[in-house]
Amino acid sequence: FSQAKQIAENNSGYLAIPNDSAENTFLATTFGTTWIGIYDPNLSQNGLCYPGNTCSTNTSRFLTVKNTSITYANWASGEPNNVIYDYDLISGKQMVAPLGEHWGVIGENGQWGSFGNHAQENNNPIQFKAIF
Repeated sequence: FSQAKQIAENNSGYLAIPNDSAENTFLATTFGTTWIGIYDPNLSQNGLCYPGNTCSTNTSRFLTVKNTSITYANWASGEPNNVIYDYDLISGKQMVAPLGEHWGVIGENGQWGSFGNHAQENNNPIQFKAIF
């Protein structure tokens, strides 16, 4: 996410921010699963969702990459959840940074999910296409 955000900014742009249902549908059906301009700029550690616990959602920690409030959202059920996995912490040692899920992704179905780096194969750093 950070690299995609930086590339967009270096080219005088920003990651796409769906502002309504029509834009959201267009982005999802045209581009598939991609980073969007929704993120947790504070990389919040409160509300981390540990394995085996019931996770709560907290949309208020997310802003647009323009540092404005989100005016349209299409979070999937249970998202954003700020989940970490057993292998992200081993014997109390943090295996990835930052812990949790701080970046927004739109799926092919148009629903949003929160994603982060996790200490598993092909997931650190997690990579998606980006729209800007």
